[in-house]
Amino acid sequence: MTQIHTQHHAAPVRRSVEHILSRITEVVLLAGTVRPTPLHKPLGRSGLDLPVDESRSILNHWQDHISHLANHLQRQQLDTHVMIDWTATAPITGWSNSRSIISIERDPLELRGTGGVLHDLAKRHNDEDYMLVISANQLLFEPLDQLVVDMATLGGDVQLLSYEDGTPAGMMLCRCGALRDIAPIGFVDMKEQALPVIARHHQTLVLRRKKADVQPIRTLANYLEGLRRMHGLDDNDMISQPIFNLVEVGAEVDPKASLREAVVLRGARIEKGAVVARSLIGVGAHIKAGQVIVDQMVMK
Repeated sequence: MTQIHTQHHAAPVRRSVEHILSRITEVVLLAGTVRPTPLHKPLGRSGLDLPVDESRSILNHWQDHISHLANHLQRQQLDTHVMIDWTATAPITGWSNSRSIISIERDPLELRGTGGVLHDLAKRHNDEDYMLVISANQLLFEPLDQLVVDMATLGGDVQLLSYEDGTPAGMMLCRCGALRDIAPIGFVDMKEQALPVIARHHQTLVLRRKKADVQPIRTLANYLEGLRRMHGLDDNDMISQPIFNLVEVGAEVDPKASLREAVVLRGARIEKGAVVARSLIGVGAHIKAGQVIVDQMVMK
């Protein structure tokens, strides 16, 4: 059951769901991090380029969701800005023929924080325009368009998604006029600093869900759990359930190697008799004949 919680605010002005949906001007995928995660730090490529199935990456996963949202909003396309760190490797797997038109921007997250970055992005929009802000390093297992409609139904200036099981939601629907209250200089954390300031003068509302239909991806275990869910596998039955393996084009896997829930990136090589289970084999890595790799990330 969905519950709604209203933060303290002054002079509330409720906006219609139709108004909010009509004023969504862009989607912001936040892919930057203040501190590198255990999964992304050693990769040597953008985490958004990690595969989720034989033909799609994490970035493509979000493009699919955003394309369905664009269709729901009756838009030909919906601009999608992927925000990455200054030093991060840019993702390269974005589809150019999607309704989600990708542009890559480098943000000074370490200098401005998420709140500061959103304040700066809002400068290019009108006060009544809305930005849909999503943490890109996660997989979503429910329709994004319905989530956005549910948030817009609240009618506020800032709508947050929250899960009662404690899973980070990483999704906001923000009116640009409300974001102008954030400090124009300095580091501003969105949750701890910006939201209390915004809530003094603007409706800051929370859409609460009982259980998360999202999988954050910060560690190898997170990523593999997301892939299991993506492929419809149940953790309660690890033996009889079918398994997934993802081998990118350009990887070499000997037919007599054994893979179980393995991700093998391009340029990797796995020799005859090797066993790889619940592991990620990175670009250019070499697994020798007879070697056993379990629950590991192996980089070049």
